[in-house]
Amino acid sequence: MFQIDNASAASVLPVPALAGTPGYFTGGNPATGTPPTTVSADFMNMTMVELINVVTAAGLTPSKTTYTQLTQAIRLLALAAIRSASYAVDTGAVNALAATPSLPPTALAAGLTASVLVGHTTTGAATLNWAGLGAKSITYEGGALVPGGLVAGEISLFAYDGTSWELLSGEVVPATSLPVASTTTAGIVALATAAETATGTNAAKATTPAGAAAAVQANAYNFAVAGGTANALTATLAPVPTLAAGLLVYLKASATNTGAATLALNGGSALPVTAGGSALAAGAIGAGQIYALIYDGTGFEMLSLPTSSATLGDPGWEKRPSGVVEQWGSNTSTFTGEGTVSVSFPITFPNACRNIQITARNPSSLNTRDTFLQVVSMSATGFVAYYQNNGGGSAVCDGFNWRALGD
Repeated sequence: MFQIDNASAASVLPVPALAGTPGYFTGGNPATGTPPTTVSADFMNMTMVELINVVTAAGLTPSKTTYTQLTQAIRLLALAAIRSASYAVDTGAVNALAATPSLPPTALAAGLTASVLVGHTTTGAATLNWAGLGAKSITYEGGALVPGGLVAGEISLFAYDGTSWELLSGEVVPATSLPVASTTTAGIVALATAAETATGTNAAKATTPAGAAAAVQANAYNFAVAGGTANALTATLAPVPTLAAGLLVYLKASATNTGAATLALNGGSALPVTAGGSALAAGAIGAGQIYALIYDGTGFEMLSLPTSSATLGDPGWEKRPSGVVEQWGSNTSTFTGEGTVSVSFPITFPNACRNIQITARNPSSLNTRDTFLQVVSMSATGFVAYYQNNGGGSAVCDGFNWRALGD
């Protein structure tokens, strides 16, 4: 979203004409002599500035190359409005919370939510007076709060049920009153260290959001460096995963494959690695590259594009993920008469050259160049062409360009 900035644009906002009678656009009607509505500069400026104000009100800088700023701004302003209507700082007393959001409601209604930065740790049953609409009791799972149920400095989430404020964010219960947690008993839970979270094998400790986020962002559970050989890869994940459809593995290749490949995960069976449902072509996996593989129930499908490599220039070549190899080049030497010429490819086709295309050069646009070229033979390493004169003009050729396809 950006203001008009061409050479005819005004540098300052023109003073608009006096407001007239509000109306609507019309396309006009030639039969009745009704002219179409004229779109004035006042209307365009009003529309443009209104939209720009929405973008800047959301804290965005207008950009001429971004076409989603109005959408972004509306979302940001909506989120800000939601926060302004549902969040406030507690200014009350112990066991008597009082908070008013910057966009306060005019009445309490069932389903209304409130996020409150608690000002005092509660010592027992407590109330909340939201937006000055009256103190209502705070409950947790239908009962009154226990001492220490709300802690100063913590943000607590409440929902009004029509009678009282139900604490949704969980009640703080003194640790001395809780047993040690187990898989069958609720109680005190020890936190896992960052190393334990990353390893993922401890079944008795809980992880923190930060620990979980760090492990997920590092792909600690599904990343491995490939072992094995170029075409028989192995990988070990920790903890040992259950091999089920949908399992995602990020694999860093140690070698470039030379043909169809398999992957054995955590010492399991060697399963086929495919791309687009087909076996991999040679070079589809590049040494040092990271690939995303998903288990589909029978093998690992490559989600990342197989490796493509190329050397650009003249001559040049490209190996495509499909296995197709393309090579090209030129010969700029002038040839007189008829005869053969040999060309060596920059690289050898892994299997065979399938097609050669040759185009004679005529850089000076002369109408006396009547020589063309024919393919005599081709192999995986090069081809032989024949200079052929059609009998008219001079038997001179100013070189040629060539293109070869193979696999």
